[in-house]
Amino acid sequence: MEDDPIVKLKSALTKLDTLLDGPVVAQAVEKLGSIIKPIVKILVQLLELIREALQEIIDGLDGLGIEEISETVNELLGAAAGLLPGQADKLEEIKNALGFLEEVPSAQDLQDVLDLITSITTKLEAL
Repeated sequence: MEDDPIVKLKSALTKLDTLLDGPVVAQAVEKLGSIIKPIVKILVQLLELIREALQEIIDGLDGLGIEEISETVNELLGAAAGLLPGQADKLEEIKNALGFLEEVPSAQDLQDVLDLITSITTKLEAL
């Protein structure tokens, strides 16, 4: 899952959040306020774009029941494997082809990232 863009995004945001909680940013703003302020403004704009994109994804996932679909398909494939032991290779191919269902981020994962963005934006705007 290390290639998962949501995992990468959350990791990068967590690093930024941690950085904002430390003394380095406060010292930089104090010493280089006129240079840092435009950077902060750009970061806030970037975070807003990411927030909008994630919200669109959440809205698109709303009510789709991806987890339920994935579970049902896996149960069906498991049952079929018992009935069709000679077709194990084909059933495994189908399972692998549908593996993307398990990689779709949950609405909660996306909401966690949105909450992190809100926290970071609040901290940036307070600088």
